[in-house]
Amino acid sequence: MFAIEPSAHPEDVTLLSAQTLTALYVRRELSPVEVVKRTLERIEALNDRLRMFTWTAPQAALAAAREAEAAYRRGTDVAQLAGVPFSVKDTIAVQGAPLTFGSALFAGQVAPADSPAVARLRSAGAVFVGMTNMPEFGHRPTNENAHYGTARNPWDTERTPGGSSGGSAAAVATGASVLSIGTDAGGSVRIPASCCGVLGIKATHGLVPSADALDAFGALVQIGPLARAVSDLAWSLDVMAGKHESDPWSYAVPRQHLRAAARADGDLRALRIAWLPYLAAGDGAEGLDEQVRALCEQALHRLAGLGAAVARRHADLAASSAILAAIAGALNQHRYGHLLREHGEDLPAGFRARVQAGGELTCRQLQQGLVDRTSFFRRVQALFEDADVLATPTLSAPPVPAQADPTAPLVIDGHAWGPLRTAWIHHCHPFNVSGNPALSVPVGWTRAGLPVGLQFVGPWYAEARLLKVAAELEALSPWTHRRPPVLDPPS
Repeated sequence: MFAIEPSAHPEDVTLLSAQTLTALYVRRELSPVEVVKRTLERIEALNDRLRMFTWTAPQAALAAAREAEAAYRRGTDVAQLAGVPFSVKDTIAVQGAPLTFGSALFAGQVAPADSPAVARLRSAGAVFVGMTNMPEFGHRPTNENAHYGTARNPWDTERTPGGSSGGSAAAVATGASVLSIGTDAGGSVRIPASCCGVLGIKATHGLVPSADALDAFGALVQIGPLARAVSDLAWSLDVMAGKHESDPWSYAVPRQHLRAAARADGDLRALRIAWLPYLAAGDGAEGLDEQVRALCEQALHRLAGLGAAVARRHADLAASSAILAAIAGALNQHRYGHLLREHGEDLPAGFRARVQAGGELTCRQLQQGLVDRTSFFRRVQALFEDADVLATPTLSAPPVPAQADPTAPLVIDGHAWGPLRTAWIHHCHPFNVSGNPALSVPVGWTRAGLPVGLQFVGPWYAEARLLKVAAELEALSPWTHRRPPVLDPPS
């Protein structure tokens, strides 16, 4: 085992970035085995409290860490992410690991092969440590789960880490994995990223290929990474991206060299940012927490200080809700209708209602949703005629209670708005419908110590642009030094 020099890195090696870890590994100042051991210890110490993981692979992880350590000793053929721990949401296939979609109905199901994203991370040397918690079938914007337990937010355990990739976001925030990958059909990577004070990106359709999508041509769901540092987000996205024979959208993906693009140079003079605090019919038609708005606007002001032209704009993108309901509703009925017939009483009430609603859609309604999606795409495209990047709050309010009812009104500054399911996350799903890349970046913490995220959206395949903006913001107001309270319990 390598000698660890205390002066070379902070005491908590689990919170180091992949970039820092691999540099220390190369210099033999830190051991991959030591880092994986400490990561597994972190999972064990926190999982009963936070319910981040549904399953872990300690023996396999340590074996992979030993292989990485041996490669660093040899100094040849070292994979680029060798020895970096990562976790995977329980809806993405990892060979030999459970694949339950968060439901007891699939207990005992084991994935026969890695998904392309997982296979590429493992080929790059990353060390798989376990599967992360999610709401059953990913149907909630929070992370309540009757089978595995309700996941909790490491900044306030009475609050949600977000859904549906909440276990992944909480794991990254606490150092229970350096990287994690989730899925995003309506904000399910970006919502948890905002709730947990980390980064999360939903890339352009097809950038990260999927072998699991039933309707690959009509994709809404994208696999996306979560990380604490911009460089790590870019690096993992670079590794996972690219053509795969199972995903038709991946065939058009250009090579972007995202890791190289995600660097701050203090110059945004050529960038036009459109600030869109509201995405409904007009101001006052939707709620926005004042602290969320203030933190987002402070971040944009800092970017303007680097030369970015920031202008407030308005866009009515409320139509995405109905489009998403039609397309996702029909797909849910196709995929899970048999569960409704065979195990209806065992399904969560909210999910059962959504599958039932999908079964009541007419062919005309589904076709209208598909036609409207094309019109919606063109509406979003038009926003880039006078802007290079769109900026919105990721969420309209800070993290809600862990077991909040998605159908209950969202209360913001004393005013009740629509159901939480729509009023809290409505800045996210428009860009699943349009296919545009969207990235959530931490921009601060509320007076109660809850994280807030700012969402950047770009044209198709503009991930490099979004990562560059995120890197500039990270340099202006770093967040990776912040430690969730669960890591420092009162003595």
